[in-house]
Amino acid sequence: MPEGKVLFYDTDRGFGYLVPDDGGPHVQVDERALNVTDSLRKDQHVTYELTKGSGGEWRAFNVVPTEGL
Repeated sequence: MPEGKVLFYDTDRGFGYLVPDDGGPHVQVDERALNVTDSLRKDQHVTYELTKGSGGEWRAFNVVPTEGL
């Protein structure tokens, strides 16, 4: 399962980006992909799964924070 950090997450819009630990391209994330009740915060470490969006962009789903577990 890929791991990374939250680059940006706008709680009002429910949208943001993750930066993979392996240095790959940024990954889009939206609130429907979160496997938590709380929002994400900048620099928070997470695990996630990947899928390709309709435009070919990488999207995260099943996003779970690893900090505090």
